[in-house]
Amino acid sequence: MDGGFLAPFFLHPQMAEDLIETHSVFSHALVSFSIGYFINDFLDMVVYQKLSQSWELLFHHIVV
Repeated sequence: MDGGFLAPFFLHPQMAEDLIETHSVFSHALVSFSIGYFINDFLDMVVYQKLSQSWELLFHHIVV
């Protein structure tokens, strides 16, 4: 697992107790970046790859 996804918990340990009400600017940016990456990668695969070759990754991106 990438340490970048655990960094918000080290910087703000109170997030481990309450993920709904507690967040930091760093965790917000990390989630925003991750969602943007998945949307960008999904659209790139839809436009530039054959569906028969990329359907598993497209499904993965939808589920995640």
